[in-house]
Amino acid sequence: MHQTSHQNIDITYDQKSGRFIIVSPPWSIDKIRAIPNRRWDARRRVWTAPALRANAAYMLDKFPSQYWSSEAMGVARNAVQVKSLAPVADFPSTYTFKTRPRLYQEKALQFSWQKESFAYYMDMGTGKTKTSIDLFSAYFLCGEIDRLLVVTKFSTRMNWEREFSIHCPIPYEVAVLDTSKPKVFDAFNTSSSDALKILIVGTESLAAGSASLYAEKFVNTSTRVGMIVDEAHMIKTHNAVRSKNAVKIGRGAKYKLVMTGTPIANAPLDLYMQF
Repeated sequence: MHQTSHQNIDITYDQKSGRFIIVSPPWSIDKIRAIPNRRWDARRRVWTAPALRANAAYMLDKFPSQYWSSEAMGVARNAVQVKSLAPVADFPSTYTFKTRPRLYQEKALQFSWQKESFAYYMDMGTGKTKTSIDLFSAYFLCGEIDRLLVVTKFSTRMNWEREFSIHCPIPYEVAVLDTSKPKVFDAFNTSSSDALKILIVGTESLAAGSASLYAEKFVNTSTRVGMIVDEAHMIKTHNAVRSKNAVKIGRGAKYKLVMTGTPIANAPLDLYMQF
């Protein structure tokens, strides 16, 4: 039987399998192969793709409406409207921002609000620090936390101090850990305050010395503690001392947040310790 060559892309939907059926000419093969989850059906000589949000979003963007059946188009549009991560509660509408957030930062706050563990995998320069400051400031105002541990690259500790002065709308006390001054730490850790108490620790310092002990002591002084691990790819190695110490310290925190623009540098296993 002679096989006719298709001149146009034809996208239909098979309800039984829950998959898009894609008939295409050879010139469109690169576009088809770029669909996130697709499979070649050699028997029917068609491509198929499950009606997942990622598939639907890509196909709606790349293939004009004339290629679609009405049923397939409806399924695709419904798929992209489904939120894969629904918020459990609304970020407080009464929260007053010191610096105005961008739309995607507002969405990040909405999705992460009241989730005990969350990740901001946001590109460099998109304002992860500002977003995290707003998140934990709101927790403080709601009485959820009274102190915050920030674990960050040693070279960026002072940057965090500056970011708090720019973006934090609540009263706070901040200290950068200096293990050579134990009395200063003890005074800071035990003093009573109506402000959010913030301790900043270098990630590298968790690998040796007493820094991890001080951080753990800071966290265990209260039951209402938040913890941020900035540049979280730095704790990706599962058997590294600083990774183990970060996880150990985090067990005492009520809310935990990891942040990085490069969550996977080598392989998916890079996510293990972050999670």
